[in-house]
Amino acid sequence: MMDELIRFFATFGLAIGLVLVVGNLIGSDLKEGNTSVYFLFLDLFNAFNGNQEFIDFKLPIGKIYIGTFMYIFRVLLMSLLAAMFINKYE
Repeated sequence: MMDELIRFFATFGLAIGLVLVVGNLIGSDLKEGNTSVYFLFLDLFNAFNGNQEFIDFKLPIGKIYIGTFMYIFRVLLMSLLAAMFINKYE
C-alpha cells in the first residue's frame, strides 16, 4: 500500500512541477500583476481546491492553462488514486 502511495505522490509531484515550470515560462501571458513562482503556486493550489479567480487572468491562454490544470488534477489524478487503492484491495 505504501508503495502505491509513494508512486502516486511522485507522479503528482512531477506533474505539479511540470505545470509550475510551464507556468513560469509563460507567466507574463497568464496574469496581470505579479507572476512569481510563489503566486503561480498559489493559483495552482486554489485551482486544485476549486477556488480559482478567473478574473485575474488577462488572456484566454491563462484561463485555458488553469482550466486544464483543474481538469487534469481533479478528474484524472484523483481517479488514478482511487483506482490504485481499489485495485490493491481486489
